[in-house]
Amino acid sequence: MRTGANAEEFPIEAAPVTSLSCMRKDFPTIKAHEDCLGSRKGCTPVQRAWLEKNAVLATENFFAVDGKLGIGQVTLSNTSKSSQSLAFKDLRWEGAIVPVDDAGYGIMCSNFNDWAGGATAGSATSREVLLPSGSGTGIFGGPSLYGEDLTRNIPAGSPAVFNLAAGETSRAGLDLKVTHKVATITGRVLATVSASDGEKEVQIPLPILDGGQAVFITVPMPILSVDGGATCPKGSAKYASRTICSIQQLKSENHLG
Repeated sequence: MRTGANAEEFPIEAAPVTSLSCMRKDFPTIKAHEDCLGSRKGCTPVQRAWLEKNAVLATENFFAVDGKLGIGQVTLSNTSKSSQSLAFKDLRWEGAIVPVDDAGYGIMCSNFNDWAGGATAGSATSREVLLPSGSGTGIFGGPSLYGEDLTRNIPAGSPAVFNLAAGETSRAGLDLKVTHKVATITGRVLATVSASDGEKEVQIPLPILDGGQAVFITVPMPILSVDGGATCPKGSAKYASRTICSIQQLKSENHLG
């Protein structure tokens, strides 16, 4: 939300009670259970209209943590029919990051499904690649936590190079180094593919930037979560992990005056 906006004017509504029928254990599928729990949108039309006028709308689930912004995962494969090896190297970021200087704190329109899952995110990722937001090429982060890692013997901090024999595949999680609390981002990731017959430049697909521009938020950041169409009543907690239920409480908890 922009610092000039009057947070006290954000429409606060009574929280609806989740139907007890959603707590049954005899749903035919997991999706049926999730559909029941997530049937309500995170903010009402009135609340969303207020946010469109008074806030910077961030791209959904696009957060930076510890100075790193996850911009995508990529599968690197050598599909050569011969025995030719390929090297994917010189992974680099080319783009612009523009800070939103008047961003204050966040209001998140969410529901159950926005918070569910996530524990298996990255489970197929072989290795983290850290990309500088300025000039320079990517380096490897820590070792893989899941699955086969063809780069296991390359120490963290080394240039990110994937050497693949014919038929081999590896996955990389691309993290961009950022310093801004809230910012718009445009750009692309390039790599050089090297083989015995020469080199060529390729662009790594980044679905998060398919629209041309995205907006990220760095966490931790003061955020008020609006669940199921409304904030929870003053003095109550809809979920144990979400005890801040009003603009006033949010500001008090985060020393915002």
